[in-house]
Amino acid sequence: YGLTLYSDIAILLSVTIVLADRVLSPFHYNSLPLIIPDVTALYLVLVSKNLTVGLGQDLSEGTVITFLQMRGRRSVFTTFTIVNVVLPYLVFVLSSLLVFFLSNFPFSFIYTDFTSYYLFSTGGNLFITLILKKSLRSFLVGNLFNVSVIFLSLVNYHVIIATFFGLIFYAMSYFSFLLMQL
Repeated sequence: YGLTLYSDIAILLSVTIVLADRVLSPFHYNSLPLIIPDVTALYLVLVSKNLTVGLGQDLSEGTVITFLQMRGRRSVFTTFTIVNVVLPYLVFVLSSLLVFFLSNFPFSFIYTDFTSYYLFSTGGNLFITLILKKSLRSFLVGNLFNVSVIFLSLVNYHVIIATFFGLIFYAMSYFSFLLMQL
C-alpha cells in the first residue's frame, strides 16, 4: 500500500506531464507551467494524507510517547520526516526520471518547481499537524496548502517564495515538536 502506491501515482502523473506536452506542443502552447502545479497538488494529496493522518493519529492517541521513550525527540522527528516526506519525494523523482528518460522528454526545470512546491506543502502540513494534533482536522486544513500550490504558481518568483516558506515551516515544525508537551 505504501511505496507501491507512491510509485504508481508518480508514474501516472509523469506520463500525464509528457502526454500534455506532446499533445499541446504542435499548437505552440507551453502547458508545463500550468500542469506542473496541478500534478504536484495531486501527488501532495497522497503525501499529506499519510503525513497528517499518521502523525495526527499518533499525537491524538498518545502513541508517539512510545516512540519518544525508545529514542529522543530529534531522532523521532528525523525518522518521521524521512519516512513520510523524503522517501515519497525520492520515489516521485526517480520514477518520473525513468518515464522522462524513456520518452526523451526535457525535464531539467520541472524538478525545481516540484521541489519548491513539495517543500512548501509538506512543511505546512507538518506544522499544521503538530499544532492541531488531530488527524482529520490536520488533513482538511493541510489540503489548503496543496491547493495553494496551484495559486502560488501564478505569482512571480514562486519558486523562491515557496522554498523560503517551506523551509520556515520545517524549522517551525522542528522546534514545535521539540517543545511540544505530550
